[in-house]
Amino acid sequence: MMHHISILFISLVFLLACQNNTPEESPMTTALSSVKEIKTQSSAELIEKKKKYAFDKPEKVVTLSNKLVEISGISMDRDQENLLAINDEKGVIYKIDKTTGKIIDEHKFHKSGDYEGIESTEEFIFVVKSNGTIYKIKKWGKKEDKTIVFKNELSTNDDIEGLGFSRSKNQLLVACKGRAKDGKINERYVMAFDLETEKMLNKPVLIIDRQEIYARLKEENDKLTSLTLKPDFSPSGIAVHPKKEDWYVLSSVGKQLAIYSSKGKLKDVILLSKKLYKQPEGICFDAKGNIYISTEGKGGKAKLFFIPKA
Repeated sequence: MMHHISILFISLVFLLACQNNTPEESPMTTALSSVKEIKTQSSAELIEKKKKYAFDKPEKVVTLSNKLVEISGISMDRDQENLLAINDEKGVIYKIDKTTGKIIDEHKFHKSGDYEGIESTEEFIFVVKSNGTIYKIKKWGKKEDKTIVFKNELSTNDDIEGLGFSRSKNQLLVACKGRAKDGKINERYVMAFDLETEKMLNKPVLIIDRQEIYARLKEENDKLTSLTLKPDFSPSGIAVHPKKEDWYVLSSVGKQLAIYSSKGKLKDVILLSKKLYKQPEGICFDAKGNIYISTEGKGGKAKLFFIPKA
């Protein structure tokens, strides 16, 4: 039966080729090309599926210093050898070794406060507070350098939790855990701080539909049918892939990771292991596309996870 189907399929491709072939192409050549294209597409789809990061099998996990028990954000430094980190209590930037997690240096940039995200560009380090205030610090900040403070229309009600950097758009991405003022109950959003004008854009650059994420999780994970799940995605970190420009939005609530295209299309949703990632709030990439995720101590030690590119 399968033999007859195969013959019928090839014959159909051959007939289609006869109708569309140019003088330079024989029907058989076109038919074989069509079959080859189908095989190539199938192979490409399989390869794409294999490219997913192995979040449940990190290559390395290191325990961080007690100073970073409340670590709330990380960023790759421009030297690609170290990470920059903050906690949500002290106005201090920590430079840590990306391999060992050891603190190499510290810089006091401002008074104590609820700091939630950090990002690094070629010239500056940026930190965001939970009320949306953004701090600009020179690299590596000297004691005599003054921190520049940018206040905006955001407030504590927006509950900012993450800070990312879109190099192509030259914008800081500000992930808000709080509900949008004019948004639906299941919408969360990402704002953008333009680095050229040094102003926050008026409209969100990404609207996160928690119902859409919930539906995608149920669709792609058969095991979820027997688990208690609800649309509770709440952004706690954000990072931009250095090559694909996809936006990776982390949610400590529900231990979820949503991947969006730079145009705002939801591409994938990943459930993280609750056992591994107790309170994931920091995420960043290095130039090669490897991922680093930090988790707060939550009654124990803070940890740093290294997930190599697939």
